[in-house]
Formats: sequence, structure tokens, C-alpha cells
Amino acid sequence: MNIDPSILKTTQLDKTTKLFLHTLANYCDTSGECYPSQKTIAQCMSTCTRTVQRCLRLCIELGLVSVRRRWRRSNIYKVKCLVQKKLSSMTTCTAQQNKPPYFNKNGSSKNAFKIPKTEWKLCFEDAQEILGKATTKKNRGWLSILIRTCGVDMFLDSLRWVRSQILESQVSGKPISSPGGLQWWYLQKQGVEV
Repeated sequence: MNIDPSILKTTQLDKTTKLFLHTLANYCDTSGECYPSQKTIAQCMSTCTRTVQRCLRLCIELGLVSVRRRWRRSNIYKVKCLVQKKLSSMTTCTAQQNKPPYFNKNGSSKNAFKIPKTEWKLCFEDAQEILGKATTKKNRGWLSILIRTCGVDMFLDSLRWVRSQILESQVSGKPISSPGGLQWWYLQKQGVEV
């Protein structure tokens, strides 16, 4: 996500506040929300938390950022001056697809990826290898929804992450009881809404 260029040209903001907005924008998801701690923001800006708090107050007063406070956790910041990045022709397949409409048999469209049969087969083979044959067979419909929603690349990334967690749990001696749930949790963290 990028900051609106007109905001960066304004004289009401000093360079530290503009750097603060850029730092928040780097953490933002597609909806413009992020939740880094003030300490993390200060480290990224190479400054102190007092400076971050001053910049935050100024941005709230100008209506550039809104804050939703959480108990004993970092605040959720909504940056209101963001502009979507334009995709270049050199981006990956997943980024270029950017959730095209998928049409059902009844003609209604939902945000989903259209995937060739060979890719389906690969996804289910990988899922069988990592999650197990019984789990994959039992949850075939749910896995289909995940693949359509997040795309092949993101689905395979989530499987790789689950595999790393399974291997890590085997080393520590604490087995994972629900690898499918772990995969769903990972996709939720990546911003996939199912």
C-alpha cells in the first residue's frame, strides 16, 4: 500500500510524521489496517516511542489515522490516506489474478480463483502428503473452498508452513492435533477470508 502523494506534498506534516505514515503503510493489509506495537514502529523509524506517540496524535488530529484500542495488546491502526499499488507486468501469477470473479453454475459470482484440473490434483496430492490421506478425504470440500479462495500458491505456502510446524512439534515432543485447523489459522493471518 502507498500513501496518497497529495498527503506527502503537504506542509502540515514534518518529515518524521511522513516517515511514520510510510512505516504504518508497510504494515497495512488490503483494508488499510495494521497492528504493530509502538515499540516496533519506533525501531523501524530509528527513533523513540515518544516521537511515535507525537506523530500518531498529529495524524489522528488531521484525520489521517484512526485508532482502535485493545486491552493488553497493540492498538489497531486504520490508515485512511492509502492508495492501491498498481500491479506491474512482472508480478507473480497470484498477484496478477488478484481474485478474479469466479462464476458458479447458476451464474452468480464470488471472489475466487479459477484453477485448472492439473493444479487441483497437485494441491490434493500435497495435502494428502502433509495432512494425511484420511484427513484430506474427509475434508475435501473444505480444502476445495480454501484453494478457490486463496489460490494455488497461497494454499501450497500454507501447506509448507503446516509441514514445518509438524516437524517442529515432532522435535519438541508436542504433536499437533489438528493440522487442518492450523492451516486455516495461517491463511486467516495472511488475510484470506473464508
